[in-house]
Amino acid sequence: MESSKEENAPILDRASRATRGKRMTKLLDDELEEDELFWNQEALKDEENDVEYEEEGEAVDVFDSDFDEDESVPDEEGENEPVDRTQKKKRLIYPGKPSAKKKKKMKNLTKSGKEPQENEEALDPSTPSEHHDTHDDTEAERTLRKSTRTAVVVKQAEREAIRAAMQATAKPVKRKKEGEEKKMTQEEMLLEAAQTEVMNLRNLERVLAREEEISTTAPPYAQKAVCAVTGLPARYRDPKTGLPYATKEAFKVIRERLAEQSSRAREEMRMDELSQAISGQGFTSKRKRSTIRNSRKTSCPRVFARIRKFPADYDTISEDSE
Repeated sequence: MESSKEENAPILDRASRATRGKRMTKLLDDELEEDELFWNQEALKDEENDVEYEEEGEAVDVFDSDFDEDESVPDEEGENEPVDRTQKKKRLIYPGKPSAKKKKKMKNLTKSGKEPQENEEALDPSTPSEHHDTHDDTEAERTLRKSTRTAVVVKQAEREAIRAAMQATAKPVKRKKEGEEKKMTQEEMLLEAAQTEVMNLRNLERVLAREEEISTTAPPYAQKAVCAVTGLPARYRDPKTGLPYATKEAFKVIRERLAEQSSRAREEMRMDELSQAISGQGFTSKRKRSTIRNSRKTSCPRVFARIRKFPADYDTISEDSE
């Protein structure tokens, strides 16, 4: 067995072992023995080979000519009564479990007019023939099982051969590869191009109309404020001047410029007032008042009134001296 398996097996790069295949053969032998024990059980045998059960032959009804109809009625009723025959159930032994020894029970076939010794003499010659028949039946069952196994294996091999032949003779189904397209003629390509052009023009008109609608209804974008000093994007706005600024230093610069502008405006107003006071033109004649830039300053008419008094006193002194 081992030599035949090694010849049929493919060549593998493995180290040779002396105990290769022993476990497998042992398992197969154990399985066959369990299978034989299961199928050779007494419970699975036919009723013909059963020693404990014997079928009684049907008695032929013989009617005499001198029988009356009245006497036949009770006999028919007795024949119609059902005969209770309780068949003993046999126990199955599954493979893998130890088979228990079955005790043989002798059937009591004694009759009322015979002695027990005669019964023993009648049973003794029948026992060896029955054992011989059971042995033959077991051998026949074994051969039958082996033949059925071989038949199953042969049928399975035939099915596989038929399937392989059908697969070989069947036409291969051509599957389209990914990205493979049907080749188009020149006319089909031109027709498709014209259709796509019309669709593209319609889509373009729809997009342009949508953009015009959005531009008319959407509010204008707010320009981002820029710092008046640094030119960076402004984050704050000065409450006095309204100028945007980005940093603290820019805020200080804006306030310094505001202070310088206010001081210059004050100086200019003072210079204008002094120039008007020094120049003697138009003191008697009426002229327009100069515009006052800062309302906080004192009003100019009082100053002009004080200046007007001095020339009048000077004239009176000069007249007295003369």
